[in-house]
Amino acid sequence: MLNRLGAFTEAQWSNLSGNEIVLTALVSSICNGVAVGSDDDRTNLYLIGGALGSGLSALSYQLEHHFRSQQLRVLSIERHPQKSVTLFSSDLVYSLKLPAEVSEEIRKHKGKSALDEAYWHLLLERNYDLIIIRDAHEWVLPSLISSSQSLLAMQELVARCPCIPIVVFAEPGAAREIDHAVSLTNTGVRSFELSPMENDRDFEMFIRDIRRKLLAASDQGAEISQEEIKSIHSKSKGLIGYASRLVHLSLADAGALRFNEAENFEAEQLFPINGESFSSWMGRMSVENMSVAELNAFDVFSHQCAQLSVDPDSLYEFPAIRSCFNDRYEGVFQSFRLPTDGYLPFRQSTSYCPECLKADIRKVDLPAWRSAWRQLGMCICCDHASPVMLLSLSTPHYSPLDKAWRAYTEYVSSPSSRLLVSFPLISNGEQAIADNQMLLRITARVQSWVLGDTQIIQTQKPTKAVLEFLLGVWLCDPAWRTAPGFACSFFFPQRKGNSANFTPDTSFADAPPHYSWATPRQIAVAYWMLGVAFNVISFDEALTIRDVCRPYSLPFPVDRNEIRRVGLGVHARRVREEMIALAYRTLCAEEFEQVIWALR
Repeated sequence: MLNRLGAFTEAQWSNLSGNEIVLTALVSSICNGVAVGSDDDRTNLYLIGGALGSGLSALSYQLEHHFRSQQLRVLSIERHPQKSVTLFSSDLVYSLKLPAEVSEEIRKHKGKSALDEAYWHLLLERNYDLIIIRDAHEWVLPSLISSSQSLLAMQELVARCPCIPIVVFAEPGAAREIDHAVSLTNTGVRSFELSPMENDRDFEMFIRDIRRKLLAASDQGAEISQEEIKSIHSKSKGLIGYASRLVHLSLADAGALRFNEAENFEAEQLFPINGESFSSWMGRMSVENMSVAELNAFDVFSHQCAQLSVDPDSLYEFPAIRSCFNDRYEGVFQSFRLPTDGYLPFRQSTSYCPECLKADIRKVDLPAWRSAWRQLGMCICCDHASPVMLLSLSTPHYSPLDKAWRAYTEYVSSPSSRLLVSFPLISNGEQAIADNQMLLRITARVQSWVLGDTQIIQTQKPTKAVLEFLLGVWLCDPAWRTAPGFACSFFFPQRKGNSANFTPDTSFADAPPHYSWATPRQIAVAYWMLGVAFNVISFDEALTIRDVCRPYSLPFPVDRNEIRRVGLGVHARRVREEMIALAYRTLCAEEFEQVIWALR
């Protein structure tokens, strides 16, 4: 079964055409990367000029198919028909295949020739082996007001991707404009021209080959006379694209076409990344070439997500969605899991691993959101050679389909992507990196102890109720009462609540303050406190944490007495009494004994 590109090129390309010579020379030149006039003896730009009907499009598809068949990564940029504004920059973004709602924003893109830094970062992170710009004359025609803006965007593309071969297909006039524009940059350029074929034996063999590819299974109409071939050459003037089209039309009129894309094409199956959430997978599906049934599933999914009570990650169980997919997706749906107790609601789960998203870009072109990031208390990703601190998505403007993309763009556009450490540290340079890795390893150990079944110490592990009570005390919301928990303000100051609003309605009711709002770094500090309190972190390690961290106010506590003092120091006496009363009401006697040390 052919994919869409392979099916198209098989029916539209002949190795006997005159353009085959150009294709062979172009492939050889790209692979060798050598051109006269390039300062570093490496060609970055290849200009293919040809008149309308010369077979430019077919040549570009054949070139793309050639490199994709060798498992190389190719970015193909072409004019998007649904856009009213003809800007190369916005069509470049479309070609990156982003989630539907992001693409909708680009559709509204007007008069903006420069791209956001996030798009360039994405393009380079994907490590393309080749970039193809198809029908470039649609952006740089002299009659287009936006022509100069598109030329500037092409210049920037060439400058930003010095190690990626870029092949531009355009009419001769547009090719000259592009050549002049990039001549201002330090770029090696090689040009090719598509020429008409003579009415000779080669042209005859080319026509017969195209006809044979397009004919129905029977031999009906297999023969073509010399007069017909001569007529085709006369009408097409030897232009390969026109000649191929004339053969296609003549067979269509006779009802003798073999090629039917619907019968020969089956979309490649999109598998979820290990641990990917269902909403994230649907978001990546939305940029693929889906069947009509799968498009229906996408519409049902979007409609269901509009209901606030629906968890988008649970919709893999929705019959109306599952029925839209054929049997080969049964294993895909079985790989998803419905979030259980201990997982945050979809809108509250904003923590993500930047290294996972970057790895996704390199492997599958788009970032994927993991279900594990929804777990309450998750602050470290351990799926890498070294532990990675999770970050928090700050923008509220995301949907179930583009959540991972929003996180990725926010990360690469923020200073976080340039920082080498996850915590404010006293050291710098290589020592700071080493200290940071030490802190991440300690945090990962405590996280595994808290969230898993790991038994690190000899004594019995406290119950989940004990751990969550203490975390709630140390990570209480700054808006609650008059002060945030100590772990919230250890590294950075946090806003305080208004003491004038101190009323009984704000007291503890049936549970300690929830910490779902806390950032991964704040949770890490609370984990250090837990680790010290229950001997998961040794005294020497606690001293090291104190020595390497740069706190906002008080230094890190290294034993239970210091933890009790800093943990209660931020709260008024009345709040402490309410904490003790709540612990007495909600915990059993044994659990109460395991938390009372921290409350008085």
